[in-house]
Amino acid sequence: MAGRLRPSLLVAALSLLVLLTPSTKAFDIEGRVILPETTPNALDTELVLSKEQGDEVRTFPLPDGRFAFHNVPAGKHYLEVELVGLVYSTVELTVGVAGDVNALLSDVINKPQPFNVMAFIKTPYGIMIIFGIFSLVVMPRLRAYSEELNSEETAEESTVPPPTVTAVASPRQLQQRRKDR
Repeated sequence: MAGRLRPSLLVAALSLLVLLTPSTKAFDIEGRVILPETTPNALDTELVLSKEQGDEVRTFPLPDGRFAFHNVPAGKHYLEVELVGLVYSTVELTVGVAGDVNALLSDVINKPQPFNVMAFIKTPYGIMIIFGIFSLVVMPRLRAYSEELNSEETAEESTVPPPTVTAVASPRQLQQRRKDR
C-alpha cells in the first residue's frame, strides 16, 4: 500500500504545481502606421517590437500601413518605426493578461539604454572630469619637466667659463710677438 501511495502523491503534487503556475498567454497586436504621402514604398518602413524579455520582433507594414505582431506575451513592450529620413516617437505598449492593449506615445520612455562613453565625454560633466584629471595629472608633470629643462640650461651655463679679457697690448707689443714666432 505504501508503494501505491507515493505515485498518487507525486501526481497530486504535479497537478497542484500545474494549477499554481500562471499560464502564459500570447496575443496578436494589430495596428496601422500613417505614412506620409511622400513615402514611395511602405515596404521601406520597418516596425520593431522590443519585448519585455529583451527579444526583438521585426515586421513590415502592408501598403496601406496595417501591421500585425503575433504571439506577443502580456507585459510592457516598445514599438519603434524605422524609416530612413523620418523619425517616429517610440510607443510603449502594455499588453494585459486579458489581451487588452494600452499604447502610450512618448518621445522619451524610460527604456534602458547601454552606457555610451563618448556621449558622456561630450557632456559638460565629462569635459569637467577630463579637465580635472588633466589639471591633476598632466600639468604638474609639465611643470616638473620645464623646471628640469631650466636647471639643465643653468647647469650648462655654469660649466662654460665666462669669456675673459686678456691684457691689452700696444701695437708695438703685437709686432714684437709676431717677430718672435
